[in-house]
Amino acid sequence: MKRFFALLTAMLLMAATGSAQTFSFEDVFTQDIVITDNSYTSPNIAIEIHVGREYDADYYAAEVYIRDLSSLRHGFGNGKWQGGQQRMSALAEDLGAVLAITGDNAHNFSVGHVFANGEMLRGTTNNLRDVGVIFSDGVMDVLPGKGLSIEDLKLAGDPWLTFLFGPGLMTNEGGPIQETNSKVRGKNPRTAFGYIEPGHYMLVVVDGRTAKNRGMTMLELALLMYDLGCSEAYNLDGGQSAMMWFNGKIVNDPYKGGRRIADAYYVSEPR
Repeated sequence: MKRFFALLTAMLLMAATGSAQTFSFEDVFTQDIVITDNSYTSPNIAIEIHVGREYDADYYAAEVYIRDLSSLRHGFGNGKWQGGQQRMSALAEDLGAVLAITGDNAHNFSVGHVFANGEMLRGTTNNLRDVGVIFSDGVMDVLPGKGLSIEDLKLAGDPWLTFLFGPGLMTNEGGPIQETNSKVRGKNPRTAFGYIEPGHYMLVVVDGRTAKNRGMTMLELALLMYDLGCSEAYNLDGGQSAMMWFNGKIVNDPYKGGRRIADAYYVSEPR
């Protein structure tokens, strides 16, 4: 049902714009590139970093609008899937990112569907992890991983990119989850991707594992994403890996300075 209403919204946008991969937002984009300490706007993308504190932890929420879906991408260390690890700053710069957050570390799992920028990199079922998907219409959904074949995934829509870590943070009714059996459900640094509407997303990082910042439980993270306006959201690789890079620097305070990562979800000028 949630997917149905999301598709209906996307169809209305498509009717207005004439394209399945472009989105229209009034008074969001700018004619020229404008950069401040916490924002970036251009004719194609608009990003604003909101910094807040909840549940004894600082969080960084990047509200993102994109005109074209090709501005939202999944990139990998050394330029290729399973290409190794890099420091976040080096990876983001190599990708040409304006904004980047830690990815899903899907290469670390032997099975599971992986799509990046419209290309299928792996098409095997992971019965233990739900799959987050951004479809080519900009709509996000989280599908149960158990028994999910590649045919089932493609039947749901045309995948643009996937998330394979989890869990999903919203119920089918669009509210925050109330329970989880995740092995990492306690207080931790977090990374999450949230969906508000096609072309409008929320990328979030939470600091943790220090006296100042304890991190968030999975249920606290779900509630935060809901409070930020997300109707769908997905937990990504966190812990020491939880980092947000914006306009040339890491903006959060990663545990022990962060570590090398294999992938990142990022926003760039359209390709």
